[in-house]
Amino acid sequence: MNLIFYGFLVMLLGIDVSGISLAPLFQIGGYALVMQGMQAVDKENTYFKRALPLIYALMALNAATFLMDVANIAALGGIIGIATGVIGLITVYNVLKGIQVYRDELQTPNLTTKMYKRWRLSVILFIVGFVAVIVAMIALITAVPFTAFMELFTEFQANPTSEALAYEIGQLVAPIVGVFFGLMMVFLITIVTAMVFYIMFLVSLYNVQKEFALRTPAISAPTDFPNPQ
Repeated sequence: MNLIFYGFLVMLLGIDVSGISLAPLFQIGGYALVMQGMQAVDKENTYFKRALPLIYALMALNAATFLMDVANIAALGGIIGIATGVIGLITVYNVLKGIQVYRDELQTPNLTTKMYKRWRLSVILFIVGFVAVIVAMIALITAVPFTAFMELFTEFQANPTSEALAYEIGQLVAPIVGVFFGLMMVFLITIVTAMVFYIMFLVSLYNVQKEFALRTPAISAPTDFPNPQ
């Protein structure tokens, strides 16, 4: 179980070397640790079995991302990023559900519930934050009448001392700029809060793996019963 915790910890790391991000390599290493941890805990765990092929897919996608970054290839980057994010969420969900199978073997069974809820809250907040960015960009693109704005801006370039034109441009842009910065503040607050919940999730996961190491093994299958003589 401790390998699963260290795997999630490694996945937080990411540095750039000569403009090339090493984050995908840390992701691959983190998922390798998670995979080893799952197999060490229980190869027959249903949730771990579901997560295993997804981890292989994530490792392949991160390897592709790294190679594309090295080769400076931007094609398909967005699609790979979306696929990695979606598969990653499904993978972590199965890993955490697999851990919850052993809740009754811990001294504090509700630790696994707290762990899962904190992870879920961090995911929800991350999604809300990025939705706020998308909404802000859409609002910026659709709300400003760009034809009128460009005409006024062209006139202002020709006559930069015109206070009337500057005022008209300001009146045109001010409302949407206010909405844009408001949504960006929502983004920053939700992302920071999401990071806090993710750290709390890691703390819970650490406590789970610590108690799991000290657990009293529970009877999990009829074959665990001693044979009657």
